Amino acid sequence: MRIAIALLCLSSLGSAAPAQSRTQSPDVPVQIRTLTIVSTDLPETERTGIVQAIQGHSYPLLEISERIRQHLRDDGYAESRAEIPQLAAILAAPPAKSLDLTVQISAGAIYRLSAITFTGNKQITNIAALRAQFPLNDGDRFNATAIGKGLDSLKKAYQAMGYINFGAVPKLQSNEAQYTVALAIDIDEGSQYLFGRLLIDGAEPHPGMAQALQTAWRPLEDGGVYSPRLLALWLEKNAPFIPHAETAPEKYVSLLIDDGSHRVNVQLTFP
Repeated sequence: MRIAIALLCLSSLGSAAPAQSRTQSPDVPVQIRTLTIVSTDLPETERTGIVQAIQGHSYPLLEISERIRQHLRDDGYAESRAEIPQLAAILAAPPAKSLDLTVQISAGAIYRLSAITFTGNKQITNIAALRAQFPLNDGDRFNATAIGKGLDSLKKAYQAMGYINFGAVPKLQSNEAQYTVALAIDIDEGSQYLFGRLLIDGAEPHPGMAQALQTAWRPLEDGGVYSPRLLALWLEKNAPFIPHAETAPEKYVSLLIDDGSHRVNVQLTFP
């Protein structure tokens, strides 16, 4: 059994740059004119899909192998390997802008998800609700991106219930005999936070607006569980002068966390 946390997301390839890229900085994006995948165990369908996904796009050289691995892991090849790209041709004078690359791949076996388990979920004990955040069924091909999306959905679900410091540590265990991967998630819920005070700064766009905002805020301050989505809806309804309430820029909205009272105070700045 092996722990394989790195399967969840794109990771750094380290400091070793392809020796063939002397004319191109490895951290500067270059266009991949053609991509050739050399493999003895990767079916042609998957090979074509990876080429179509990467060819014609621009990426730093150090990122290409990891992107290929991510595509493979999303198709079940949990233990796949991709070598450093080999430069076939530079199609522009230095600094290179368009490259032909060849990558050697060892796909390995196809792995399937055996189970997703949770520990540390003291306040939310509905396992079915937690499991529903992941768009994968037991028995499906392993998919690293889908697991990453599930972890993000899990975080948003907890934050919607006031657990703003939610954290989760995923651990992947691969069974090489059965070609399965089990995902164990250790949850740190943290404390639940409520809405705190509304603090207003800046000059009112028109007289009485600050008082109107304080009045509209009162129901949230009176014991409302903090939720980023609920805050966005409140801003959209009551503070239309703030653009993009869902992702309000910090110059308009700042969160002031009070860990002592477990409240989230919101500072609103008039433009």
